[in-house]
Amino acid sequence: MKKGDIMPNGFVVGRGREPLNLTEAQIRYAMKNSKSNSEASRFLKVSFTTYKKYAKMYDVFDQHLNKDG
Repeated sequence: MKKGDIMPNGFVVGRGREPLNLTEAQIRYAMKNSKSNSEASRFLKVSFTTYKKYAKMYDVFDQHLNKDG
């Protein structure tokens, strides 16, 4: 199989997955409705690494740390 081939189940080889494109407004909304970054990622129903990537991209990740643990 080479790039661009379509498998019987509809998967296109080499295409990858569409990005989630979380907006800054979505990140801030999740932060308002949660107590920590990990809880905000669960609120948005995305993995923590995905949430962290977008939160750092918008420079808001360090503002929502739960230091009390």
